[in-house]
Amino acid sequence: MGASGALDGLRVVELGRRSAAQLAGVLLADQGAEVLAFGPPAGWRDRGKRRAAPPPEGELAALLRRADLLIDDARPGEHPAVDGARAASPALVRLHLPGWHPEDPRSAGADPEAAIAAAAGLYDLPLARRPAYTPLDAAALAAALYGVGAALAALIARDRDGLGQRVTAPVFDAAVAAQELAALFTVNPPKVWDTLRWAATPFIAGWPCADGRWIFLHAGMPAHASRLIEAIEAAGCRAEARGLRRAMSPETRADPTSPGGLREARRIRGLLARALASRPAADWERRLSEAGLCAALCRDAAEWAASEQARGSGQVLGSGDQPGPLVRLGAGPGPDERPRLIPRAQH
Repeated sequence: MGASGALDGLRVVELGRRSAAQLAGVLLADQGAEVLAFGPPAGWRDRGKRRAAPPPEGELAALLRRADLLIDDARPGEHPAVDGARAASPALVRLHLPGWHPEDPRSAGADPEAAIAAAAGLYDLPLARRPAYTPLDAAALAAALYGVGAALAALIARDRDGLGQRVTAPVFDAAVAAQELAALFTVNPPKVWDTLRWAATPFIAGWPCADGRWIFLHAGMPAHASRLIEAIEAAGCRAEARGLRRAMSPETRADPTSPGGLREARRIRGLLARALASRPAADWERRLSEAGLCAALCRDAAEWAASEQARGSGQVLGSGDQPGPLVRLGAGPGPDERPRLIPRAQH
């Protein structure tokens, strides 16, 4: 059972084979909903829930008649009790998170997250020669967020008229909707759009460093150009600093997200690559951060989970294999749940 919270008393039944439905259940359990999930263990996605083996269809139908919200990703005919749930209980809200839209010809077939993401173009990178696979469940997370928001809206509407609704948020549709940058290229946007400019600027990018680690730099504001050059010079890269001063046009200094031209951008990119390859990534993180720039050493998930910052702020729980609740509601954190922030120098 979820902890007491804004959704205390909300009865949720979760029938999720895939990440989207399981993530939706977590989001509701974090706010106090009573989530009863059926199926095999789902790791951290069981946080705040009760999990049980799937019951016979007759018992499932009885549970759904007492529930406020059903979360599922069932294909047509997979659960007869689900198909008839709203007819048996008109006040029930159903959040359906299928892989494909019910009217999609692929809806009756397999629906693994990777196949859906590939079909939606999630692995295609603008200006790249080949797709880039990522194990992150970006499409499932987007579908869960869209779906939970709409399901809560349906519950509010039910308070007015007593009637539930079916909310459908296909993972495929969410994958398409989440691709802002791809959409910008597709519709031939004006060149002033920020996301398109950021794709081309050398000042917003990741760079390999002397120790084989990477530093991500975001120096896209007008004041950042001079700060970056000064930090590079102070680190002993005087030739690169002089080259950057000569290479940067007045237009680039005024707006680093819009280099003065392709040749200039290539020159700046080469100088930055040479400078940032001269020192370890952690050293550059410290130096660039102290210079007032946004710079971060690229850490993997295990490294971040083990950090004092992640544990002190409650972003990871237990042994570090489970993320903590992302959203906290209330007038303010109590003394037992106040995040303990660690100064940047101790990261």
